[in-house]
Formats: sequence, structure tokens, C-alpha cells
Amino acid sequence: MAEFQVDGVEILLRRSRLLVYLLIAGLVATAMFFLFELSEITGFWVVDVNDPFNSPLGIIYGITGLMHSLIYFVTVIVFSMWIHRAAHNIVTADIDGFSYTPGWAVGWFFIPFANLFKPFQAMRQIWNASHGASGFLNEGSQTVTIWWSAWLVVTISGNISLRLTVAATDAEQLMWATQIGAISSVASFLLFPAAIRLVRDITRAQTEYLQINALAEQFA
Repeated sequence: MAEFQVDGVEILLRRSRLLVYLLIAGLVATAMFFLFELSEITGFWVVDVNDPFNSPLGIIYGITGLMHSLIYFVTVIVFSMWIHRAAHNIVTADIDGFSYTPGWAVGWFFIPFANLFKPFQAMRQIWNASHGASGFLNEGSQTVTIWWSAWLVVTISGNISLRLTVAATDAEQLMWATQIGAISSVASFLLFPAAIRLVRDITRAQTEYLQINALAEQFA
């Protein structure tokens, strides 16, 4: 019987706790950022393209954006560490059908074009293997599908918004960037809860798998 190692599951559990805190912080930061986007779209706040930080509101907007970016980058690092550990535990347990190394379970996120589908496939196998499946690990999972769909919308619209913002030379172009950025923010309200559930469910599944095996050994 495939078995998860105690040390590996404990590491996964510690990383999952930190990651959930970061995801909650990211959700709060996104909500704050979205309020500024909404105020700009509705005309409540008019941004000066040449000097967007020339007012107290503009300064707060800049600080919020900086905080949002910082939380995002830290979350990417910790999420990568969590994925690596989850995959490592599965490889160590020698679960049949798992076709990814821990490194590539993370690495596919950074390969252009392949990062549109390979991380989803890897996470789907991590989900299934963690929940006791073996052999064929490519069955669909609603949680993984929702998480990945939201991730694609957030990432693609966010990148487009950033490029348009950097290239904007007038208020109309900046408004387009803000509107697309708002799409990313709205999708984030689905992404963060889905990611939290994903992390908690996979971590819980590996923990319970370990406990079941321990009980089986006691009564063997």
C-alpha cells in the first residue's frame, strides 16, 4: 500500500497554513484595489495620467498597489513550495500513475504556452493521488477546474491590464487598462476562495491518508 511519510505531510501542513493566510491577505488586498478601480471607472476619482500620485487618494492607491504586488509575489513563492511538497509526498509514496516530478509540477507554471494547461494537469493528478486514487489520475475535479479557470482569467486579464497601463498616454487608454484590471479583480474573488479550498482539501487528504495507513498498521 502506498504511504505518505510523516515528515513530508507535516511540512505540507505547515506550508498550507502559511499559504492560506497569504491567500486571505491577497483577497483583502484585491478587494481594496478593486474599490479604487471601481471609483475610477464610475468617475468618482479621476486619475491624472502624468502624475497619478498627486493627491492623498492617489498615494493610498499606490501603497495599496504595492502591497497587492508584494503579497502576490510572496504567495507565488509559498504556493510553489506547497505544490512541490505535495508532489514530493506523492512521489515518495510511490503512487501509481503520477507522471510529474516535484520540480516540474511547479516548473510548468513558467513555461510559455505550456503554462496554459500543464499546471492544471499536474494539479489534477496531485488532487486525485492525494485523495487515494492510483493508476489513472486524470479524472476531473470541480475544485481544480474552478481554481484553474479563475487563475487563467486573472493572469491573462491582469497581464493585459499591466501592459496597457504602462503604455497608456491618455485618460481613455488608462480607462481601458483599469476596466480590464477590474475583470482580473472580479475573477480573483473566485480564485482566492477556490485556491484556499484546494490547498486545504489536498493537505487534509494527505493527512487523513497518513492516519488511515497508521491505523491499518496498528490493527494488522
